[in-house]
Amino acid sequence: PPADENGRRPAPSRRDFFNISAGAVAGGATVGTVGVAGVMHGRSAQTMPAWENKQTFATSPFIDRTPFQQDTPTYQVIGPQRRIHWTERVVERGMVLKAKYIDAGRNKAALPPELLAYYERNASQFDMDVARFTRILPERAAQAKRDADELLITNLYDKAWYTVKPAAPGRPEQSDWEGVAEKKREVKDPAAVSKLIKKLGMSFGAAVVGITRLNPAWVYRESARDWRGYKALEEIDIPKWWEYAIVVGLPHDWELVKSRPTYGSDEDGYNASGIAAARLVTFIKGLGYPARLHSLDAGYEVVFPPIAIDAGLGEQGRFGYCLTPDFGGNFRPAVVTTSLPMEVDKPINAHLRDYCLNCAICAEQCPAGAIPFDAPRDNGRGVVKWTIDTSACYNFRLTSRGSATCGICITVCPWTNRDNLVHGIAKQVLMRDATGVLSKAAVPVSKALYENHEAVEYYPPTWATVREPPWWMRMTNFFKS
Repeated sequence: PPADENGRRPAPSRRDFFNISAGAVAGGATVGTVGVAGVMHGRSAQTMPAWENKQTFATSPFIDRTPFQQDTPTYQVIGPQRRIHWTERVVERGMVLKAKYIDAGRNKAALPPELLAYYERNASQFDMDVARFTRILPERAAQAKRDADELLITNLYDKAWYTVKPAAPGRPEQSDWEGVAEKKREVKDPAAVSKLIKKLGMSFGAAVVGITRLNPAWVYRESARDWRGYKALEEIDIPKWWEYAIVVGLPHDWELVKSRPTYGSDEDGYNASGIAAARLVTFIKGLGYPARLHSLDAGYEVVFPPIAIDAGLGEQGRFGYCLTPDFGGNFRPAVVTTSLPMEVDKPINAHLRDYCLNCAICAEQCPAGAIPFDAPRDNGRGVVKWTIDTSACYNFRLTSRGSATCGICITVCPWTNRDNLVHGIAKQVLMRDATGVLSKAAVPVSKALYENHEAVEYYPPTWATVREPPWWMRMTNFFKS
Protein backbone atom coordinates (compact mmCIF):
# COMPACT_ATOMS: atom_id res chain seq x y z
CA PRO A 1 0.00 0.00 0.00
CA PRO A 2 1.20 3.57 -0.67
CA ALA A 3 2.68 5.65 2.13
CA ASP A 4 0.59 8.40 3.72
CA GLU A 5 1.64 12.04 3.91
CA ASN A 6 3.84 11.23 6.94
CA GLY A 7 5.65 8.42 5.16
CA ARG A 8 3.88 5.60 7.06
CA ARG A 9 2.69 2.52 5.24
CA PRO A 10 -0.36 0.55 6.48
CA ALA A 11 -0.04 -3.17 6.98
CA PRO A 12 -1.09 -5.20 3.93
CA SER A 13 -4.69 -6.48 4.01
CA ARG A 14 -5.64 -10.05 3.23
CA ARG A 15 -6.65 -8.93 -0.25
CA ASP A 16 -3.28 -7.23 -0.79
CA PHE A 17 -1.47 -10.37 0.34
CA PHE A 18 -3.58 -12.50 -2.01
CA ASN A 19 -2.90 -10.24 -4.98
CA ILE A 20 0.84 -10.04 -4.24
CA SER A 21 1.08 -13.82 -3.93
CA ALA A 22 -0.90 -14.36 -7.11
CA GLY A 23 1.29 -11.87 -8.93
CA ALA A 24 4.45 -13.62 -7.76
CA VAL A 25 3.13 -16.99 -8.91
CA ALA A 26 2.08 -15.56 -12.27
CA GLY A 27 5.44 -13.86 -12.70
CA GLY A 28 7.35 -17.06 -11.94
CA ALA A 29 5.20 -19.06 -14.31
CA THR A 30 5.76 -16.51 -17.05
CA VAL A 31 9.56 -16.55 -16.68
CA GLY A 32 9.63 -20.33 -16.54
CA THR A 33 7.67 -20.82 -19.75
CA VAL A 34 8.80 -17.88 -21.87
CA GLY A 35 11.32 -19.93 -23.81
CA VAL A 36 8.70 -22.48 -24.84
CA ALA A 37 5.68 -20.23 -25.36
CA GLY A 38 7.30 -17.04 -26.59
CA VAL A 39 7.91 -18.06 -30.19
CA MET A 40 4.46 -19.62 -30.65
CA HIS A 41 2.70 -16.72 -28.99
CA GLY A 42 4.62 -14.24 -31.10
CA ARG A 43 2.95 -15.72 -34.17
CA SER A 44 -0.57 -15.21 -32.84
CA ALA A 45 -2.96 -12.27 -33.10
CA GLN A 46 -3.00 -12.16 -29.31
CA THR A 47 0.26 -10.23 -29.39
CA MET A 48 -1.69 -7.20 -30.61
CA PRO A 49 -2.67 -5.47 -27.34
CA ALA A 50 -6.40 -4.64 -27.02
CA TRP A 51 -7.06 -6.30 -30.38
CA GLU A 52 -6.38 -9.90 -29.54
CA ASN A 53 -9.98 -11.00 -29.12
CA LYS A 54 -11.28 -8.85 -31.94
CA GLN A 55 -9.00 -10.85 -34.19
CA THR A 56 -9.48 -14.32 -32.73
CA PHE A 57 -12.90 -14.58 -31.08
CA ALA A 58 -14.46 -16.87 -33.68
CA THR A 59 -11.93 -19.58 -32.84
CA SER A 60 -10.51 -18.43 -29.50
CA PRO A 61 -12.90 -16.55 -27.16
CA PHE A 62 -11.92 -15.40 -23.68
CA ILE A 63 -13.23 -18.71 -22.36
CA ASP A 64 -13.90 -21.59 -24.74
CA ARG A 65 -17.56 -22.47 -24.25
CA THR A 66 -17.47 -25.59 -26.42
CA PRO A 67 -16.89 -28.10 -23.55
CA PHE A 68 -19.91 -26.70 -21.69
CA GLN A 69 -22.46 -26.65 -24.49
CA GLN A 70 -25.70 -28.58 -24.20
CA ASP A 71 -28.99 -28.69 -26.09
CA THR A 72 -31.07 -26.81 -23.51
CA PRO A 73 -30.37 -23.83 -21.25
CA THR A 74 -29.97 -24.30 -17.51
CA TYR A 75 -33.24 -22.56 -16.65
CA GLN A 76 -36.24 -24.89 -16.55
CA VAL A 77 -39.37 -24.44 -18.69
CA ILE A 78 -42.32 -26.06 -16.91
CA GLY A 79 -45.24 -25.07 -19.09
CA PRO A 80 -46.45 -22.76 -21.85
CA GLN A 81 -44.41 -19.59 -21.71
CA ARG A 82 -46.16 -16.26 -21.33
CA ARG A 83 -44.77 -13.00 -22.68
CA ILE A 84 -44.10 -10.23 -20.17
CA HIS A 85 -47.04 -7.87 -19.65
CA TRP A 86 -46.41 -4.12 -19.43
CA THR A 87 -47.60 -4.01 -15.80
CA GLU A 88 -44.64 -6.24 -14.87
CA ARG A 89 -42.11 -3.67 -16.16
CA VAL A 90 -41.17 -1.25 -13.40
CA VAL A 91 -40.17 1.80 -15.46
CA GLU A 92 -43.07 1.61 -17.90
CA ARG A 93 -45.57 0.83 -15.12
CA GLY A 94 -44.30 3.86 -13.23
CA MET A 95 -44.82 6.14 -16.23
CA VAL A 96 -48.48 5.16 -16.38
CA LEU A 97 -48.84 5.51 -12.61
CA LYS A 98 -47.42 9.02 -12.69
CA ALA A 99 -49.66 10.17 -15.54
CA LYS A 100 -52.87 8.52 -14.35
CA TYR A 101 -52.47 8.76 -10.57
CA ILE A 102 -49.70 11.03 -9.26
CA ASP A 103 -50.41 13.89 -11.66
CA ALA A 104 -54.16 13.31 -11.84
CA GLY A 105 -55.48 13.87 -8.31
CA ARG A 106 -54.42 10.49 -6.88
CA ASN A 107 -57.65 8.74 -7.69
CA LYS A 108 -56.73 5.07 -7.73
CA ALA A 109 -59.89 4.20 -9.63
CA ALA A 110 -58.58 6.24 -12.57
CA LEU A 111 -55.78 3.74 -13.18
CA PRO A 112 -56.14 1.42 -16.19
CA PRO A 113 -57.97 -1.76 -15.12
CA GLU A 114 -54.94 -3.95 -15.84
CA LEU A 115 -52.66 -1.83 -13.66
CA LEU A 116 -55.25 -1.61 -10.90
CA ALA A 117 -55.57 -5.40 -10.90
CA TYR A 118 -51.77 -5.72 -10.75
CA TYR A 119 -51.56 -3.46 -7.71
CA GLU A 120 -54.37 -5.34 -6.00
CA ARG A 121 -52.24 -8.49 -6.34
CA ASN A 122 -49.03 -6.66 -5.42
CA ALA A 123 -49.80 -4.01 -2.81
CA SER A 124 -46.15 -3.50 -1.85
CA GLN A 125 -45.32 -2.63 -5.46
CA PHE A 126 -47.90 0.16 -5.41
CA ASP A 127 -46.39 1.63 -2.24
CA MET A 128 -42.86 1.52 -3.70
CA ASP A 129 -43.93 2.94 -7.05
CA VAL A 130 -45.73 5.84 -5.39
CA ALA A 131 -42.76 6.50 -3.07
CA ARG A 132 -40.50 6.80 -6.11
CA PHE A 133 -42.32 9.90 -7.31
CA THR A 134 -43.40 11.44 -4.04
CA ARG A 135 -40.24 11.00 -1.96
CA ILE A 136 -37.26 9.35 -3.67
CA LEU A 137 -37.00 11.48 -6.82
CA PRO A 138 -37.37 14.82 -4.94
CA GLU A 139 -34.75 13.69 -2.41
CA ARG A 140 -32.48 12.61 -5.25
CA ALA A 141 -32.72 16.04 -6.89
CA ALA A 142 -31.76 17.74 -3.62
CA GLN A 143 -28.87 15.33 -3.04
CA ALA A 144 -27.60 15.86 -6.59
CA LYS A 145 -27.24 19.59 -5.87
CA ARG A 146 -25.24 18.84 -2.74
CA ASP A 147 -23.02 16.39 -4.65
CA ALA A 148 -22.56 18.58 -7.73
CA ASP A 149 -18.95 19.57 -7.03
CA GLU A 150 -17.69 16.37 -5.42
CA LEU A 151 -19.11 14.09 -8.11
CA LEU A 152 -18.60 16.32 -11.14
CA ILE A 153 -16.16 13.93 -12.85
CA THR A 154 -18.51 11.00 -12.23
CA ASN A 155 -21.51 12.81 -13.70
CA LEU A 156 -19.58 14.20 -16.66
CA TYR A 157 -18.19 10.72 -17.37
CA ASP A 158 -21.74 9.38 -17.56
CA LYS A 159 -22.93 12.30 -19.69
CA ALA A 160 -20.02 11.95 -22.11
CA TRP A 161 -21.17 8.47 -23.12
CA TYR A 162 -24.41 10.00 -24.42
CA THR A 163 -22.48 12.16 -26.90
CA VAL A 164 -22.74 9.43 -29.54
CA LYS A 165 -25.50 6.87 -29.38
CA PRO A 166 -27.43 4.81 -31.93
CA ALA A 167 -30.72 6.19 -33.21
CA ALA A 168 -33.99 4.56 -32.18
CA PRO A 169 -35.63 2.73 -35.09
CA GLY A 170 -39.27 3.15 -36.08
CA ARG A 171 -41.91 0.49 -36.63
CA PRO A 172 -40.40 -2.86 -37.64
CA GLU A 173 -42.31 -3.20 -40.91
CA GLN A 174 -40.72 0.02 -42.10
CA SER A 175 -37.55 0.63 -40.10
CA ASP A 176 -36.19 -2.92 -40.23
CA TRP A 177 -36.25 -2.71 -44.03
CA GLU A 178 -34.88 0.81 -44.46
CA GLY A 179 -31.55 0.66 -46.26
CA VAL A 180 -31.86 -3.04 -47.11
CA ALA A 181 -30.01 -3.75 -50.35
CA GLU A 182 -32.17 -4.77 -53.30
CA LYS A 183 -29.97 -7.75 -54.04
CA LYS A 184 -30.30 -10.42 -51.37
CA ARG A 185 -27.06 -12.36 -51.01
CA GLU A 186 -27.63 -16.12 -50.90
CA VAL A 187 -25.91 -17.79 -47.97
CA LYS A 188 -23.58 -20.65 -48.91
CA ASP A 189 -22.87 -21.90 -45.39
CA PRO A 190 -24.72 -20.64 -42.27
CA ALA A 191 -21.79 -21.74 -40.08
CA ALA A 192 -19.39 -19.59 -42.06
CA VAL A 193 -21.77 -16.63 -41.85
CA SER A 194 -21.95 -17.04 -38.07
CA LYS A 195 -18.18 -16.93 -37.90
CA LEU A 196 -18.20 -13.78 -40.05
CA ILE A 197 -20.82 -12.05 -37.87
CA LYS A 198 -18.85 -12.85 -34.72
CA LYS A 199 -15.64 -11.54 -36.24
CA LEU A 200 -17.36 -8.31 -37.31
CA GLY A 201 -19.10 -7.92 -33.95
CA MET A 202 -15.72 -8.00 -32.27
CA SER A 203 -14.23 -5.52 -34.71
CA PHE A 204 -17.21 -3.21 -34.19
CA GLY A 205 -16.53 -3.10 -30.45
CA ALA A 206 -18.04 -6.16 -28.76
CA ALA A 207 -16.16 -8.41 -26.36
CA VAL A 208 -18.28 -11.52 -26.98
CA VAL A 209 -20.92 -12.44 -29.56
CA GLY A 210 -23.52 -15.21 -29.48
CA ILE A 211 -26.30 -16.25 -31.86
CA THR A 212 -29.62 -17.98 -31.18
CA ARG A 213 -33.05 -18.44 -32.69
CA LEU A 214 -35.37 -15.90 -31.09
CA ASN A 215 -37.79 -17.40 -28.59
CA PRO A 216 -41.07 -15.44 -28.99
CA ALA A 217 -41.53 -15.61 -25.21
CA TRP A 218 -38.62 -13.17 -24.88
CA VAL A 219 -40.47 -10.43 -26.77
CA TYR A 220 -42.45 -8.03 -24.57
CA ARG A 221 -46.21 -8.23 -25.11
CA GLU A 222 -46.80 -4.49 -25.37
CA SER A 223 -44.93 -1.28 -25.87
CA ALA A 224 -45.45 0.61 -22.62
CA ARG A 225 -44.80 4.05 -24.12
CA ASP A 226 -44.81 6.03 -27.37
CA TRP A 227 -41.48 5.05 -28.87
CA ARG A 228 -39.86 3.17 -31.74
CA GLY A 229 -43.03 3.63 -33.83
CA TYR A 230 -45.37 2.06 -31.28
CA LYS A 231 -48.10 3.75 -29.27
CA ALA A 232 -48.21 3.31 -25.49
CA LEU A 233 -49.68 -0.07 -24.52
CA GLU A 234 -49.90 -1.17 -28.16
CA GLU A 235 -49.49 -4.91 -28.57
CA ILE A 236 -46.28 -5.99 -30.31
CA ASP A 237 -46.87 -8.35 -33.20
CA ILE A 238 -43.67 -10.33 -33.69
CA PRO A 239 -42.49 -9.95 -37.30
CA LYS A 240 -41.72 -13.17 -39.13
CA TRP A 241 -38.23 -11.88 -39.99
CA TRP A 242 -37.23 -11.81 -36.32
CA GLU A 243 -35.92 -15.36 -36.72
CA TYR A 244 -32.46 -14.98 -35.19
CA ALA A 245 -31.06 -12.93 -32.34
CA ILE A 246 -27.43 -11.83 -32.37
CA VAL A 247 -26.22 -10.89 -28.88
CA VAL A 248 -23.20 -8.61 -28.52
CA GLY A 249 -21.82 -7.61 -25.14
CA LEU A 250 -18.91 -6.19 -23.21
CA PRO A 251 -17.99 -5.25 -19.63
CA HIS A 252 -18.13 -1.94 -17.81
CA ASP A 253 -14.88 -0.24 -16.87
CA TRP A 254 -13.37 -2.65 -14.33
CA GLU A 255 -12.13 0.06 -11.96
CA LEU A 256 -15.50 1.76 -11.77
CA VAL A 257 -17.42 -1.48 -11.31
CA LYS A 258 -15.50 -2.06 -8.11
CA SER A 259 -16.38 1.41 -6.76
CA ARG A 260 -20.12 1.24 -7.21
CA PRO A 261 -22.78 2.35 -6.45
CA THR A 262 -21.65 5.99 -6.41
CA TYR A 263 -19.08 5.80 -9.19
CA GLY A 264 -19.43 4.53 -12.69
CA SER A 265 -22.07 4.51 -15.37
CA ASP A 266 -24.32 1.99 -17.01
CA GLU A 267 -23.60 3.85 -20.23
CA ASP A 268 -19.97 2.76 -20.55
CA GLY A 269 -21.27 -0.76 -21.16
CA TYR A 270 -24.69 -0.31 -22.72
CA ASN A 271 -23.72 2.51 -25.08
CA ALA A 272 -20.70 0.66 -26.44
CA SER A 273 -22.62 -2.60 -26.95
CA GLY A 274 -25.48 -0.69 -28.63
CA ILE A 275 -23.10 0.98 -31.09
CA ALA A 276 -21.49 -2.36 -31.93
CA ALA A 277 -24.93 -3.85 -32.58
CA ALA A 278 -26.00 -0.85 -34.67
CA ARG A 279 -22.96 -1.38 -36.91
CA LEU A 280 -24.00 -5.01 -37.39
CA VAL A 281 -27.47 -3.82 -38.42
CA THR A 282 -25.95 -1.67 -41.17
CA PHE A 283 -23.79 -4.55 -42.37
CA ILE A 284 -26.63 -7.09 -42.42
CA LYS A 285 -28.95 -4.74 -44.32
CA GLY A 286 -26.22 -4.35 -46.93
CA LEU A 287 -26.48 -8.09 -47.54
CA GLY A 288 -30.18 -7.73 -48.37
CA TYR A 289 -31.68 -8.85 -45.04
CA PRO A 290 -33.83 -6.88 -42.57
CA ALA A 291 -32.34 -6.18 -39.14
CA ARG A 292 -33.36 -4.33 -35.98
CA LEU A 293 -31.36 -2.93 -33.08
CA HIS A 294 -32.43 -3.53 -29.48
CA SER A 295 -30.31 -1.62 -26.94
CA LEU A 296 -30.64 0.43 -23.77
CA ASP A 297 -30.00 3.71 -25.59
CA ALA A 298 -32.10 3.03 -28.67
CA GLY A 299 -34.90 1.09 -26.97
CA TYR A 300 -35.89 -2.54 -27.26
CA GLU A 301 -38.77 -4.97 -27.62
CA VAL A 302 -36.91 -8.01 -26.27
CA VAL A 303 -35.69 -9.29 -22.90
CA PHE A 304 -31.90 -9.40 -22.91
CA PRO A 305 -30.83 -11.93 -20.19
CA PRO A 306 -32.66 -15.05 -21.44
CA ILE A 307 -31.65 -14.35 -25.05
CA ALA A 308 -28.00 -14.09 -24.00
CA ILE A 309 -28.42 -17.37 -22.10
CA ASP A 310 -30.00 -19.06 -25.11
CA ALA A 311 -27.08 -17.79 -27.23
CA GLY A 312 -24.61 -19.62 -24.99
CA LEU A 313 -23.00 -16.58 -23.40
CA GLY A 314 -23.81 -17.54 -19.80
CA GLU A 315 -26.41 -18.68 -17.30
CA GLN A 316 -28.88 -16.86 -15.11
CA GLY A 317 -27.37 -15.60 -11.88
CA ARG A 318 -29.19 -15.15 -8.62
CA PHE A 319 -29.29 -11.41 -9.34
CA GLY A 320 -31.34 -11.97 -12.50
CA TYR A 321 -28.73 -11.01 -15.10
CA CYS A 322 -26.84 -13.27 -17.48
CA LEU A 323 -23.78 -14.45 -15.53
CA THR A 324 -20.91 -15.11 -17.95
CA PRO A 325 -17.80 -17.21 -17.32
CA ASP A 326 -15.60 -14.47 -18.81
CA PHE A 327 -16.85 -11.36 -17.01
CA GLY A 328 -19.14 -12.64 -14.26
CA GLY A 329 -22.00 -10.18 -13.91
CA ASN A 330 -19.96 -7.36 -15.45
CA PHE A 331 -21.62 -7.83 -18.83
CA ARG A 332 -23.92 -5.50 -20.79
CA PRO A 333 -25.64 -6.79 -23.95
CA ALA A 334 -27.44 -5.49 -27.02
CA VAL A 335 -29.39 -7.58 -29.53
CA VAL A 336 -29.95 -7.59 -33.28
CA THR A 337 -32.99 -9.44 -34.66
CA THR A 338 -32.76 -10.54 -38.29
CA SER A 339 -33.59 -13.23 -40.84
CA LEU A 340 -29.99 -13.67 -42.02
CA PRO A 341 -29.43 -17.47 -41.98
CA MET A 342 -26.76 -18.37 -39.41
CA GLU A 343 -25.67 -21.37 -37.40
CA VAL A 344 -26.82 -20.86 -33.81
CA ASP A 345 -24.83 -21.41 -30.66
CA LYS A 346 -25.86 -23.90 -28.00
CA PRO A 347 -26.59 -22.89 -24.40
CA ILE A 348 -23.91 -23.72 -21.87
CA ASN A 349 -23.79 -25.37 -18.49
CA ALA A 350 -20.58 -24.21 -16.83
CA HIS A 351 -22.12 -24.69 -13.36
CA LEU A 352 -22.49 -20.94 -12.88
CA ARG A 353 -26.10 -21.34 -11.82
CA ASP A 354 -25.07 -24.19 -9.54
CA TYR A 355 -22.53 -21.88 -7.91
CA CYS A 356 -25.30 -19.33 -7.32
CA LEU A 357 -27.32 -22.00 -5.53
CA ASN A 358 -24.51 -22.26 -2.98
CA CYS A 359 -23.67 -18.55 -2.89
CA ALA A 360 -25.91 -15.68 -1.80
CA ILE A 361 -23.31 -12.92 -1.50
CA CYS A 362 -25.25 -10.65 -3.85
CA ALA A 363 -28.46 -11.13 -1.85
CA GLU A 364 -26.62 -10.46 1.40
CA GLN A 365 -25.10 -7.27 0.01
CA CYS A 366 -28.19 -5.92 -1.80
CA PRO A 367 -29.23 -2.73 0.06
CA ALA A 368 -32.72 -2.96 -1.40
CA GLY A 369 -33.33 -6.55 -0.33
CA ALA A 370 -34.39 -7.13 -3.92
CA ILE A 371 -32.53 -10.40 -4.55
CA PRO A 372 -34.10 -13.66 -3.34
CA PHE A 373 -32.27 -15.99 -0.95
CA ASP A 374 -34.33 -19.02 -1.89
CA ALA A 375 -33.98 -21.38 -4.84
CA PRO A 376 -35.34 -20.54 -8.31
CA ARG A 377 -39.07 -21.01 -8.66
CA ASP A 378 -41.90 -20.62 -11.18
CA ASN A 379 -42.15 -16.95 -12.05
CA GLY A 380 -45.73 -17.26 -13.30
CA ARG A 381 -44.64 -17.22 -16.94
CA GLY A 382 -43.76 -20.90 -17.37
CA VAL A 383 -40.10 -20.68 -16.32
CA VAL A 384 -38.30 -21.66 -13.11
CA LYS A 385 -35.88 -18.82 -12.39
CA TRP A 386 -34.73 -16.25 -9.86
CA THR A 387 -36.91 -13.14 -10.00
CA ILE A 388 -35.74 -9.94 -8.34
CA ASP A 389 -38.01 -7.26 -6.83
CA THR A 390 -37.60 -4.69 -9.59
CA SER A 391 -39.37 -1.88 -7.71
CA ALA A 392 -37.10 -2.22 -4.69
CA CYS A 393 -34.05 -2.46 -6.96
CA TYR A 394 -34.98 0.58 -9.03
CA ASN A 395 -35.85 2.67 -5.98
CA PHE A 396 -32.45 2.09 -4.43
CA ARG A 397 -30.75 3.00 -7.70
CA LEU A 398 -32.49 6.37 -7.49
CA THR A 399 -31.49 6.66 -3.85
CA SER A 400 -27.79 6.16 -4.58
CA ARG A 401 -25.44 9.00 -5.45
CA GLY A 402 -23.89 9.63 -8.83
CA SER A 403 -25.54 8.59 -12.09
CA ALA A 404 -28.41 6.52 -10.67
CA THR A 405 -26.64 3.20 -11.02
CA CYS A 406 -26.14 0.53 -8.40
CA GLY A 407 -24.58 -2.72 -9.57
CA ILE A 408 -23.46 -3.81 -6.11
CA CYS A 409 -24.72 -7.30 -6.97
CA ILE A 410 -22.55 -7.65 -10.05
CA THR A 411 -19.58 -6.12 -8.21
CA VAL A 412 -19.55 -8.46 -5.22
CA CYS A 413 -20.21 -11.58 -7.33
CA PRO A 414 -17.10 -13.80 -7.09
CA TRP A 415 -17.24 -14.42 -10.85
CA THR A 416 -16.82 -10.69 -11.51
CA ASN A 417 -13.38 -10.46 -9.90
CA ARG A 418 -10.70 -9.49 -12.37
CA ASP A 419 -8.54 -12.34 -13.56
CA ASN A 420 -5.19 -13.25 -12.11
CA LEU A 421 -3.52 -16.64 -12.27
CA VAL A 422 -5.22 -18.04 -9.17
CA HIS A 423 -8.67 -16.68 -10.03
CA GLY A 424 -8.40 -17.93 -13.59
CA ILE A 425 -7.50 -21.44 -12.44
CA ALA A 426 -10.32 -21.38 -9.87
CA LYS A 427 -12.86 -20.50 -12.53
CA GLN A 428 -11.75 -23.35 -14.77
CA VAL A 429 -11.98 -25.81 -11.88
CA LEU A 430 -15.40 -24.60 -10.70
CA MET A 431 -16.84 -24.72 -14.21
CA ARG A 432 -16.06 -28.43 -14.23
CA ASP A 433 -17.37 -29.17 -10.74
CA ALA A 434 -20.58 -31.05 -11.36
CA THR A 435 -20.84 -32.10 -7.70
CA GLY A 436 -21.02 -28.59 -6.25
CA VAL A 437 -18.61 -29.58 -3.48
CA LEU A 438 -15.91 -27.17 -4.59
CA SER A 439 -18.44 -24.39 -5.09
CA LYS A 440 -19.55 -24.71 -1.49
CA ALA A 441 -15.93 -24.52 -0.36
CA ALA A 442 -15.18 -21.54 -2.61
CA VAL A 443 -17.91 -19.27 -1.21
CA PRO A 444 -16.40 -18.75 2.28
CA VAL A 445 -12.96 -18.33 0.71
CA SER A 446 -14.32 -15.57 -1.50
CA LYS A 447 -15.91 -13.85 1.49
CA ALA A 448 -12.62 -13.98 3.37
CA LEU A 449 -10.54 -12.59 0.52
CA TYR A 450 -12.95 -9.86 -0.56
CA GLU A 451 -14.42 -8.19 2.49
CA ASN A 452 -17.60 -6.19 1.91
CA HIS A 453 -19.80 -3.78 3.82
CA GLU A 454 -23.01 -4.39 5.67
CA ALA A 455 -25.84 -3.67 3.24
CA VAL A 456 -27.16 -0.76 5.31
CA GLU A 457 -23.85 1.09 4.90
CA TYR A 458 -24.68 1.83 1.27
CA TYR A 459 -27.41 4.22 2.41
CA PRO A 460 -26.83 7.77 3.67
CA PRO A 461 -25.16 9.07 5.68
CA THR A 462 -22.45 6.43 5.12
CA TRP A 463 -22.69 6.30 1.31
CA ALA A 464 -20.30 3.34 1.18
CA THR A 465 -18.89 2.02 -2.08
CA VAL A 466 -17.83 -1.60 -2.53
CA ARG A 467 -14.21 -0.51 -3.08
CA GLU A 468 -12.51 2.88 -3.13
CA PRO A 469 -12.93 4.88 -6.36
CA PRO A 470 -9.98 5.10 -8.75
CA TRP A 471 -7.69 8.13 -8.70
CA TRP A 472 -9.19 9.59 -11.85
CA MET A 473 -12.65 9.91 -10.27
CA ARG A 474 -11.51 12.10 -7.37
CA MET A 475 -12.19 15.79 -8.03
CA THR A 476 -9.72 16.94 -5.36
CA ASN A 477 -6.83 15.35 -7.28
CA PHE A 478 -7.29 17.81 -10.13
CA PHE A 479 -9.42 20.83 -9.23
CA LYS A 480 -9.80 23.35 -6.45
CA SER A 481 -13.05 23.39 -4.50
